[in-house]
Amino acid sequence: METDPELYRLVFSSSPDAIIVYGLPDGRIEDTNDAAVAMYGYARGEMIGLTVTAFSAEPEASAAVFRRIAKGETVFVRNRLHKRKDGSTFTVEAHGAAIRVGARHVAIGVMRDVSAMLSAQRELA
Repeated sequence: METDPELYRLVFSSSPDAIIVYGLPDGRIEDTNDAAVAMYGYARGEMIGLTVTAFSAEPEASAAVFRRIAKGETVFVRNRLHKRKDGSTFTVEAHGAAIRVGARHVAIGVMRDVSAMLSAQRELA
């Protein structure tokens, strides 16, 4: 069965979670979806070329996770503190994996803002 690139583009662009494509091995952003633009408060063009730690309020920890992904490990991270363009912070869950696209290697990061969920859990507790 042949894959449909337009289908994958539609999934990427319509995801409610932020998806960021990073170049390997440098960790520079190559593409983002609309959810990432909305989550971080940057225009897409401002995000392209930034490094993997640009949105992290814990850059050393994020760099360490990215090194694991670059080595081929699939990673899930809970409760990582990220920051928006305006400097405000929020909590995310993040998934990351390295993939091959033709002759290129890239890393995919999928982030979900879990701040509201964590706040609700604290209120219930």
